[in-house]
This record gives sequence, C-alpha cells and structure tokens, in this order.
Amino acid sequence: MKKILYKLTKKYWSILSLEHAKKNKFIVQNGLFKNLKINKEISWGKADIASKVYGLYENKVQKILAQIKKPILIDIGAADGFFAIGSLHSKISKHCYAFEQSNLGRSALSKTAELNKVSENITIKGGVNSQNFLSLLPQDIDFSKAIVLCDIEGEEYSFFTDNILKKLEKSH
Repeated sequence: MKKILYKLTKKYWSILSLEHAKKNKFIVQNGLFKNLKINKEISWGKADIASKVYGLYENKVQKILAQIKKPILIDIGAADGFFAIGSLHSKISKHCYAFEQSNLGRSALSKTAELNKVSENITIKGGVNSQNFLSLLPQDIDFSKAIVLCDIEGEEYSFFTDNILKKLEKSH
C-alpha cells in the first residue's frame, strides 16, 4: 500500500510541478538564475521543475556558486543543465564543461544552451569516470579558475580518486 501511495504522490507532484512551470512559461522567476529559460523537454527531475522556476532548487548550491564565482564551471552530472546553463546565463562563469552520460540529457543541455544564447560558452561531453576525467578537459586548464560541481547519484565518492584530488589541490 505504501508503494502505491508513494507512486501516486510522486506522479501528482510531477503534474503539479509541471503546471507551475507552464504558468511561468518555463522561465526562472527569482534568485540567482532569474530569467533563465528552462527547456520544456525535461529529461531529469520532472518533479523539481517548479522549484527551479521559482528559484528555489538546491538553493544552498546556488548560494555557494554565487560566493565562489569562478570563470570556469565543471559540471559532472549536468542533467538538463540547470546549473551549467544557469551559471553561464547569470555570468557567474564564462565557460562550462558539462558532463552528462545520457543522450537525452545532452540533447536537453544543448537545447537549453541555445534557448539562453550561451551555446558558444559550453562544452558538452558524454559520460565521464575517474580514469578519463582529466583527459577530457583541456590540457592547459587552470583549476584555480574553476569550480567543480558533481552530482552523480552517490558515485561521487568513488569518482574523486587521489590522483584527481591532487591535481585539483595543486592548482590552489
């Protein structure tokens, strides 16, 4: 019975969230990413769309990004690009390297970048792991000018190897 109620609640929440997004024309109304246009073809987190539109989605992450404000954002697990495109749109970052393993997610990222006229400021890559991460970035990247945002559903703990952490640490 609990599973059925959970599924019904989740479905209702997604429908309600989508209605709020439609009401606001898929445009962020408040906060750090105000006026960011959100792609209507959501590939990840449909129930979260209302909190994005109202500028409340992962508010602590938004505040940290605003405080740190570095010219390069490396977004591992970029999904639909809320943070990747949002950081470019709000001029917190000048360039973003966005890693997203899903074809649908990469397509959504690209479309969201086009909607917000930041396509030339984003490099979209596919899946990444601890073995290929550093090789997928420019050889001359200055990590002291970058912030790394990583949300890969619990795999963060195995992603950041000693080698990656040392490379990131040396640049500060």
